[in-house]
Amino acid sequence: MTELISNVTGPSAAVNAAAIAGNPRPKSKPHGPLRRLLHRSIHFFAYHLVLARRNTRITRAAGFRLSVRPTVFHPRYFLSSEYFADFISRLDLRGRHVIDVGTGSGILALAAARAGAEYVVAADINPNAALTAAENARANGLADHVRALCSNLLSAVAPRPLFDVILSSPPKHAGEPRDLADRGWHAGPDYRDIAALFDQARERLKPDGRVYVMVSSDSNLDLLSRLMDRAGFRAQIALERSIYIESFIIYELLAAQPAATTSSIRAINSAESGPASAAATHSASSRRFLTPSTTVSTPSDSA
Repeated sequence: MTELISNVTGPSAAVNAAAIAGNPRPKSKPHGPLRRLLHRSIHFFAYHLVLARRNTRITRAAGFRLSVRPTVFHPRYFLSSEYFADFISRLDLRGRHVIDVGTGSGILALAAARAGAEYVVAADINPNAALTAAENARANGLADHVRALCSNLLSAVAPRPLFDVILSSPPKHAGEPRDLADRGWHAGPDYRDIAALFDQARERLKPDGRVYVMVSSDSNLDLLSRLMDRAGFRAQIALERSIYIESFIIYELLAAQPAATTSSIRAINSAESGPASAAATHSASSRRFLTPSTTVSTPSDSA
């Protein structure tokens, strides 16, 4: 599968690779007592040594220099972030509008901007993550294309078909999080905290848009598949990357039927029309997408 993806040049190529490989959506497998013990042990050390740290750390991941504040998911210690960023770097996102839901350090949003996206929203319920993403966009010279947003999933974004691509690497495991830091690992009982992700994404995706979401082989894949189906998505595996104890799976989701009405699409097109410079268009997009009170300014914005 990795070899098939290596020549991806656009979103459609990923789904073609999955189709060629004949990959159906995998089913959840029951975990035995030893595997459950292993995962509890991994979480114990990950939480106490990485997730619950109290200092800001500087790291490099996926070619970016990143500052990672306390309570923010660390992209260097958890391989899923770099795997997803590498996948995004192979997409042709030139001129696209993108949102990264659950951005953490902002690594996926930065990867989308580097892949050519015109405008990227880096959204996270954790205010420390939104601040971190804003800082990292500035530090990596991408502040003109990336805007951070403190939001519970996509709730702070207008429910209109605004985005060409929606990215998300949500918490992979069910269970009540201990605190804000642990929300990067646990998504609540029965994935309560991300259950609305797919419905919200469906409302905000352009008719020909795509969603890329990363899950784990240890996630409840049956439940997540039902949530995708309920939202009206057709899912294909775009990439599967295995490590010793689990696999990371990137789904490409396409809308089964158009979600937006003709009038709402016409209203958005009307709002985007008219003579304007590239900078003015970018500014208008920012105002249209986001609730002003929920945006997070970079240092250059507030100077």
